[in-house]
Amino acid sequence: DCDGSGKCPDCQGQGFVQVMVLAPVVGEPLMQSSETSGTQNHGRAPQGCLACYGRGDNALNGPFVKGTGCCAACKGVGKITPVIKGFKSYRTRAEVDDPGSPN
Repeated sequence: DCDGSGKCPDCQGQGFVQVMVLAPVVGEPLMQSSETSGTQNHGRAPQGCLACYGRGDNALNGPFVKGTGCCAACKGVGKITPVIKGFKSYRTRAEVDDPGSPN
């Protein structure tokens, strides 16, 4: 995923991505509502990177929360440590040792 950098591959470690929020009407001045309280709700806006646990864009998707910027697969370490548990055997050791066993 991150090729060993430890950075989120979706946002390159920034914790957010740029999104385009479209205006509801083209060619007419936008009316400011009490809901937006004078904030711009169209144009380019940062959105929290979902891949590294960010969310929102302060427009349509809720409040902006910046992501960690770390790769979720390796948790920012840059490598994935293998889990050494072996494998589950469906045969008992006696069945493995006995070549005459039907299994």
